[in-house]
Amino acid sequence: MGRTESAFAGILLLAIIAAVTVVVMRSGTRAPVVADVPEQTAILGTGLVSFTGNADKDLCTCYEQAFAYGKKAGNIESVEYRGGFAACSNMLGADGGNAWTWGWANGQQAPGKPSTCRGYYASLRSIQR
Repeated sequence: MGRTESAFAGILLLAIIAAVTVVVMRSGTRAPVVADVPEQTAILGTGLVSFTGNADKDLCTCYEQAFAYGKKAGNIESVEYRGGFAACSNMLGADGGNAWTWGWANGQQAPGKPSTCRGYYASLRSIQR
């Protein structure tokens, strides 16, 4: 190989190394892509709504937690109501949102209203008939 060919080969090699270095450096600084996954747990005020993956149990948790908050807070504009409703409806769909809303409303009107999930399901069955 002649002197001119060696110089061009060296320049080409340096250009390739520089290009590879730039690609590697840029790919390392990109922010990772995060999938849009609903949260499994939502912290609400002083309590916690935890989802187990068992729909019946999770609906009961939504209802009973909302009942407790409805007795205390009472305002549907509160962070507790909106946060709990969003968490329950995101995880359980319309049934979760309904369980939260019914629990909250029954908590506000506590005397004579079902405070447990069993009572909630019984009242649902009576309405659906």
